[in-house]
Amino acid sequence: MGAGTMTPQTLSYVDQWERAFQILRDAGIIKKNIRSYVLIGFKEGPQEAWDRCEYITGRGIKALPQWFHALDAIEKNTVSTEQARMGWVHTERALIMQYYYQRGKHRAKIQKLGRLKTHYNVKGQ
Repeated sequence: MGAGTMTPQTLSYVDQWERAFQILRDAGIIKKNIRSYVLIGFKEGPQEAWDRCEYITGRGIKALPQWFHALDAIEKNTVSTEQARMGWVHTERALIMQYYYQRGKHRAKIQKLGRLKTHYNVKGQ
């Protein structure tokens, strides 16, 4: 992880994320040099994962979603039973990863799902 990497794990951590973001900005690090990892599929459903990634993107920072795997997981990039209970399916897991790593390539498909919101209350953009 580089000096400009931050990770808000839930929306409840927005204040801490904002503080870390401000520390980096006050240190002279420009937005395009800051990245933020976003752990998804841990204790939240798909909508919260999208919301967190979009919040970060709305601040002018590249969101880097990272799919959660239990330490004893045999396969990677799969949806566990627990994740399925939270509403995850393989297609949505793949879609969120593709969207943020391929620069919005699947935006129309995602908007059809109703996952992206455009009304984030973000100060100081």
